[in-house]
Formats: sequence, C-alpha cells, structure tokens
Amino acid sequence: LSKAYHNTTARYNGYFLAKEKLQAIEKSIQDQTVYDYNRPLPIFPPIDSATYKAHAADLEDVIKKASFPIQYHPNSKWIDDSYLVIGKVRFYELNFPEAAQTFRYVNSTGKDRHVKHEALVWLMRSFLKLGETDNAWQVSEFLRKERLNRDNARALYLARAEYHLLQGDTAAVIENLDLSLPNFTKRDDQSRVRFSLARLYQDRGQSKEAYQQYSRILRRNPPYDLGFFSRLYLGQVSELDDTQDLNRIGGYYQKMLRDEKNAEYRDKIYYEMAVFERRQQHYDKALQNIGNSLKTPGSIPNQKAYTYLLAGEIYFENLNKYDLAQAYYDSAVQVYPQQALEYEQVLERRNILADFTKQYNTIQLQDSLQQLAALSEGERLAFVQNLVQQEEEVRLQEQAKQLEQERQRQ
Repeated sequence: LSKAYHNTTARYNGYFLAKEKLQAIEKSIQDQTVYDYNRPLPIFPPIDSATYKAHAADLEDVIKKASFPIQYHPNSKWIDDSYLVIGKVRFYELNFPEAAQTFRYVNSTGKDRHVKHEALVWLMRSFLKLGETDNAWQVSEFLRKERLNRDNARALYLARAEYHLLQGDTAAVIENLDLSLPNFTKRDDQSRVRFSLARLYQDRGQSKEAYQQYSRILRRNPPYDLGFFSRLYLGQVSELDDTQDLNRIGGYYQKMLRDEKNAEYRDKIYYEMAVFERRQQHYDKALQNIGNSLKTPGSIPNQKAYTYLLAGEIYFENLNKYDLAQAYYDSAVQVYPQQALEYEQVLERRNILADFTKQYNTIQLQDSLQQLAALSEGERLAFVQNLVQQEEEVRLQEQAKQLEQERQRQ
C-alpha cells in the first residue's frame, strides 16, 4: 500500500505535471520556428540563447515539478523518468555538459530499459552539441544492438541523421531519415521529415524519389506552408516529356501567383519560375523572373540570398558573363546565411570571381587600347564618335522609359 501511494503521488503530483509542461514548451519551440523552405528543414527545432531566455521561467518550473518525486518519493518507480525530464531541461537551457551527466546517471541507475534508451538518445544529442562526435557515435553503435520501442527508434534515427549531417554524409542522412518515417505517430512531424528527405533527393538530382516524397506529403493534408512548398517543388522534379507538360507546369506557377493566399510567397514563386526556365535553357526568361523575385517583398528567410546566387550561377555557368556573375555573387554573400553548409563555397567563388574579373578586365582594356592605337587618326575619331552616339542613345532610351513610367503612375 505504501509503495502504491508513493508511485501514484510521485507520478501525478510531480512527474506528470513536469512532463506535460515540458511537452508544451517543446511545442512552443516547434511552433515558433521559422523554417527556410529553400533547404532541408532542421532535423530538430533549433535552440539558442533567445529560445532559452523566452522559456527560462517555465523550464525552471519544470525542474521544480520533476524534483518533487526525487525529494519526497525516492522509492517510487518514477525517479528515472523525473531525472530524464531534468536532463532534457538542462539540454534546452544549453547546459549540455550537465545534461550529458544527467543522462549518463539515468542510464547507469535506471531500471526501465525504455527510459534508459531514451536517455542514451539524448546523451548522443548532447555529445553532438558538445562537438564530441566520437562519443556520439559510440552511443549510436551501442543502441544499434538494443531493441527499441517506436518512439526511441524514431529519435535514434533522427539523431543519427543529425550526426551524418555534421559529417557531410548526405547519403547516410537520407538513409536515416527514411528509416525514421515508419516510427512517427504525428502526421505533421512525419511530413516535415519527408520534406527534408525530398529536398535532399532533389539536391542530388534524384527527381523521381523527390517526386514520390512531395506527393506523399500532399496526400496527408499537411499544414498550409508545407503543402504550398511541396506543390511548388513538385513542378521542379516532374518529368518534362513534351510541350504539354511544360505548358501545364508553367500555367501552374501562374495560377499560384494569382492566388491571394500566396501573396507573401510571390518572391519564392518567381524564383522557382526562374529555376524552371533555366532547366529549359531559357536564360533570358529565367533572369526576368529573378528580377521580379528581387523586386517582390516576401516573408521567406534568406530568399534574396538564394535569388542572387541563382543569378550569379546563370551568368557564370551558362552565359559566361563574369562581371555580372561576380556582382551577383557579391550581393549573395552579403545576405547569405553564414551557418549554411555551402556558405564557404559561395564565399570562395565570390573571391575567385572578384580576382578573375579584375584580371580579365585588365586584359580586355589592354587589348582594346592596343587595337585603338593601331587605328589611323580618322578611324579613331570615328570610333569615339560612334561610342558617344551609343551612350547618348542609351541615355535617351532611359529618359523615355522613366517618362512613360511616370505617366502610367499618374
């Protein structure tokens, strides 16, 4: 009778309340995360000092509630679970060393194997935050031999995906994200992982696999933003076998532009239209859509950075216009997210292009001067007059264009 009393009181007066509040905090962090749909979504919701400060008081309250069974009912069966909750709070407080110590304690003293497994998964995540990748891998290899329940298996596959992401092994990230999918119980959480999987397939040129994942997301009635971007990318990974397919997808983008519900995403739609035109080698149309994207305000994080980068790639890789490529790469670097894995590559190409453009312009200038010097005096005079005339024509065209825009505004 005494044991039943302590177990019941420990569970419902302490552990249950702590667990419920922690789950509410985790949901709040998830809901407040602003996702960048230009890239695979983060495997776990990102946490930083701002996240901690926003939830500091609630996290401290969770610790008080979880400490109740430990202090007053030390013989109950909910002690392991309570310590596990405290370890998670330390993790969200960014106190990763203490979190790791707590998870180790749960694993070494716990009696419930499922709780011990969960503690080990969180220990692996703590090691990753601490940069101790070797220790994280050892935990992963130990859990590989264990029989895990569905929740712990899902969490382990996601933690492994995070490990391989830090190692730059995209194939292993894809493998573990795919293995995690059958273990989800919440539909929207599964759809977010599917989206990341689809983006990774798309980035690797595996259009068929990406198409399958986007299609499965749309069949599950996802949240609006997730559904919108899945439909948007579906056009990029569709097979373009004939003119009918091209017209269908082109009309689809136009329909999305006209939909008022997509007003905040129009810059992204123009960007995807530019990508679509580039696939068909319609570079002028692609650049026109890039211009529309840059002029259109939107709510997607870092969208202008990706748009500048796309313009730079077209001018560099497709049109060989290095001056313009360097200018757009320079603009991209100014606003590109520095935490992105490809930031260093973008920065390196910007620097190489800057040096190359300088040398290239010097050579072009010297060649032009030598050609000009080789002309007779009359030919040089005619050349200069023609150059001045061209400049004047450009000036008059710009002036006429501005007057026409002013008349239209009136």
